Amino acid sequence: VQEVCRFWKRPDSRMKIGLLGGTFNPIHLGHLHLALEVHSRLSLDEIILIPTGVPPHKLDEELASPADRYEMVRLAIEAYPYLKVSDIEIMRPDRSYTIDTVRVLKRKSPDESYFFIIGLDAFLELESWKEPLSLLESVHFVVVSRPGYKFIQLSSLPYFAQTSPKQLAMLDRKEIDRLELKSNAFPGPTLLVIEPYPISSSNIREKLRSGKDFDNKLLPEPVKSFIMKKRIFF
Repeated sequence: VQEVCRFWKRPDSRMKIGLLGGTFNPIHLGHLHLALEVHSRLSLDEIILIPTGVPPHKLDEELASPADRYEMVRLAIEAYPYLKVSDIEIMRPDRSYTIDTVRVLKRKSPDESYFFIIGLDAFLELESWKEPLSLLESVHFVVVSRPGYKFIQLSSLPYFAQTSPKQLAMLDRKEIDRLELKSNAFPGPTLLVIEPYPISSSNIREKLRSGKDFDNKLLPEPVKSFIMKKRIFF
């Protein structure tokens, strides 16, 4: 398995590279929906999907093997040339932290612009991450809406205390679907309202363990076939 870190560079501008991390346990159509929406709306050149190795925030989750999770992502994105997969985190023997991944990528391709895609729920917990301020300074965050969470909650974070609650409320009411936050200290995050895809990896795993059948609106067909063939999550 080769790490995907080198890219063709356009002569006239920096590449805009999205980074989408996750356990992908398994990857499902909701993940693809998110990647395709962000790719289109921000006009990114490509998005790298990065399966986590030992995730610091999900130590209690029953994970498929790193090799299987990598292969499921690879199979899921085969039809999309602008989606890539990297093994940068699953090759680490210890806990995997986002700031370490970002530093490696920027060292190898320092001239590119990186956009870290994250759900609003996770972004609200950013202060518990390793070196959150360094992370905010290193990449442009793309924060996407999540059911049960409100963008107005961002005003409680010290980094965004000056953000207009009125504009955040407009996002929550879907009067606008995008907002660029400003900051003098780091690249201001882009906030996006994206219609939710009602699906979760944990729900898929539960269906598999219980023997319940499910339709093809949950998993890409190559991923479903791979899971069934290897009896993963059973």
